[in-house]
Amino acid sequence: QKRLTNIAVVRMKKHGKRFEIACYKNKVVNWRNGVGTLVLTHTAACGGVPARLPAPQQLHSAPLAPAPPRPCPALPQVSDKERRVELDTLFRDVASVLSEKCINPESNRPYTLSMLERALRDVHFSVDPKRPAKAQALEALPLLKSRFPIERARMRLKLAVPLSSKDELLELVRQQGGVVEEQDLIGSQFCLVCLVEPGTFRSVHSFIQTSSGGMGRFEVLAL
Repeated sequence: QKRLTNIAVVRMKKHGKRFEIACYKNKVVNWRNGVGTLVLTHTAACGGVPARLPAPQQLHSAPLAPAPPRPCPALPQVSDKERRVELDTLFRDVASVLSEKCINPESNRPYTLSMLERALRDVHFSVDPKRPAKAQALEALPLLKSRFPIERARMRLKLAVPLSSKDELLELVRQQGGVVEEQDLIGSQFCLVCLVEPGTFRSVHSFIQTSSGGMGRFEVLAL
């Protein structure tokens, strides 16, 4: 027997034989994604911790490393440790997206990553490993709003339209709940700096393209 500690054990089945591979955390997921290598030793085991090495006839009947060496066609299962690390990483990614895109409306400052992680656990939010972090962050936002003040940070836009479209632009920004920070006249153009909700980006951009006769300008100053 060979004692193995501080490792993750993944199982694979080949030619009706069951084997176990000892590897570090994240190695199986990295190997599946084509990053790095999976097997760091040439020894295969029949048991986990402590490891029980297979008999020679077992390896002959189900070779794990045929000559010449080539990628093993059997796909190891992801162990509980690997899955837990993957979920923890995705959970932190969701909290990171919230920290980047959301603020406290009372102070207009972002929340720290640790505060958002703790808040997500308080609302019992569970991540889905098959979905991107950004989409899950948007789903978690209503849950967090029920606990404390939080909202998506507004986009800061700089808009320029012909003077004839000034009133239409101001009305559009007002209808979308935007906040005008600066406005000025530069030659024959009306320039405006405003804060708008991210969901109104397309409507404002479409207005600049269609209503200004190709004379408008659109610039994102801050996300």
